[in-house]
Amino acid sequence: MIRKSLTHPLLWFLLCVSVFRVDAWADSPTLRLPKIFSDHMVLQREGAIPVYGWASPGAEVRVTLAGKTSTAKTNDKGRWMAHLPKQSAGGPYELTITDGKETITYKDVMVGEVWLCSGQSNMTLPLFETDKGKEVAAASKNENLRYFTIGYNMGHIANQPLDDLQGDKGYTYSWECVTPKMAGGMSAVAYYFGEALQKELNIPVGMIHASWGGVGIQAYTPREGCAADPPFAEAMKDWDRQWAEFRETNDPEKDPNRHANFNAAIQQPAGLYNGSIAPVAPYGLRGFAWYQGEADAGNAAPYTERLTRMIRLWRKAWGWKETPFLIVQLPGFGTPNEGTDDDGWAQVREAQKQAAKATHSHLVVIIDSGEAENIHPMNKKVVGDRLAKTALAKVYGRKKIRYSSPVFQSVRRKGSDLVVTFKNTYGGLRTSDGGPLKGFVLSGADGAYHKASAKIEGHNRVVVSSPDVPQPVRVRYAWAKNPVCNLCNKENLPAGPFQAEIGSR
Repeated sequence: MIRKSLTHPLLWFLLCVSVFRVDAWADSPTLRLPKIFSDHMVLQREGAIPVYGWASPGAEVRVTLAGKTSTAKTNDKGRWMAHLPKQSAGGPYELTITDGKETITYKDVMVGEVWLCSGQSNMTLPLFETDKGKEVAAASKNENLRYFTIGYNMGHIANQPLDDLQGDKGYTYSWECVTPKMAGGMSAVAYYFGEALQKELNIPVGMIHASWGGVGIQAYTPREGCAADPPFAEAMKDWDRQWAEFRETNDPEKDPNRHANFNAAIQQPAGLYNGSIAPVAPYGLRGFAWYQGEADAGNAAPYTERLTRMIRLWRKAWGWKETPFLIVQLPGFGTPNEGTDDDGWAQVREAQKQAAKATHSHLVVIIDSGEAENIHPMNKKVVGDRLAKTALAKVYGRKKIRYSSPVFQSVRRKGSDLVVTFKNTYGGLRTSDGGPLKGFVLSGADGAYHKASAKIEGHNRVVVSSPDVPQPVRVRYAWAKNPVCNLCNKENLPAGPFQAEIGSR
């Protein structure tokens, strides 16, 4: 429980003579922190720890954690930010904040690793709805794995960036230690990701979860990014007009950021960023995990640019352009296809791969984990585990972790065949089912793709051929909404979809 105490003698006097007066004072804009701060929170280790909030203008605020103290003065709007010296993982501690009149104390505070997990419904899907999820939840007690959820709530959609979370009346926020009672409702991906990190790092791990089913990338893109994207910019102007009209007939003091049209509001450009991501910045964290893209498959062409822009602006909000960003590539869904199904899902996967080429961004391939008839595949453990392996290898420097799928390296023509070379084979390529290699197609100069035969040659090459393409120019692999494909490395990590033409690298 947050403990708020009164330290000034005058306040103690008022407490004795008038309980009503103290209650009224407590409701005034005095010492306060954002709702992301609570008992049981995890603070990010090995860097300056930002602690921030509001107090009376001109006040000096003192922040103390584990014997280390930092001070800050409020500006003319009452905002303040202190940075505690970096600390190694540990706890539990008390975090104490005082402005000389009031004191707030948070209990059971840990220092460790913090990740923000976001996206759409495959990130949202709760643990109890997934494979073996109920059994996993029942055995999930772990005081060193903690969770903060920003759930489905109209208050998490806003037209302007909020400085704090504003859920509807009665909605509460708190960090929670993972227990059998609450684990079933956690994001399954966030649970498995956090659990694997906590087990390997053996330190406290905190997962912040903010996702919403069915939303396009515009909902999570800051206003600055939407303004630079003509379709989003026009839609944002329309929303601005609607919000203005809404406020004309609604009390802005009671309902300052919400809109009556809920189903449309969740797709509002910048709406979910404003209401559920911006209020968390710049709370200290290690990185982001992103699982989204299904809703953008109908217009995949601009997705690389849009995702790249969103990543840059999220990093800007946290003040660190090197914040790691893990991108979960879409799995298969729909009718299995061995041919040339150039579907929007295949294009989104390519866009995700291109966006992941940016510095400190990393792709997590799960093409083998989809289900033909379920857009929400039930095996979320594989997603969380691969996120964790990627983070351990690329963010935490665990060089012995074999995390990567086979990655396309180059393609050249040899007679009527194309020879494709891969890296990260970890000792060799193979097929996941032990059968013939599937999933490759070829095209000539005419651009028409045909089903091809493929065989593994050596430890890192695949030779691809087709009688229908005597002079192949381009090759694709796993290029369909739900591709039939089976190439993997000796760690059983699947090769991701790709397209290339001769001479490319």
